[in-house]
Amino acid sequence: MNKPANARISGDAKVTALKRTCLACPSQWEGTLEDGRAVYARYRHGELSIGVGDDIDGAVRNARSDVALYAEEIGNGLDGFMDFEELKVRLCGVLEFPAELVVENER
Repeated sequence: MNKPANARISGDAKVTALKRTCLACPSQWEGTLEDGRAVYARYRHGELSIGVGDDIDGAVRNARSDVALYAEEIGNGLDGFMDFEELKVRLCGVLEFPAELVVENER
């Protein structure tokens, strides 16, 4: 399921809204892209995966499948914490996070 860090999606990949829905084990976020599609990011067991879909259910489903926008083992199997700053660095070139983006529930 690993996809390269330079994976791209068709259409606009600019995140316009993002909310942290779980702090750790998994660290996860749900949001919206500029074109209206939903995006879901999850970090658990050392794997970061990103899914995009027409709604959040589709984005979650896609993140856990072979059509994930991005999936990579970046930590060990016990790791499940990531903050937004690390998420941005890991997804540079995959998703665009505007400087003015305010992430809900990010501590």
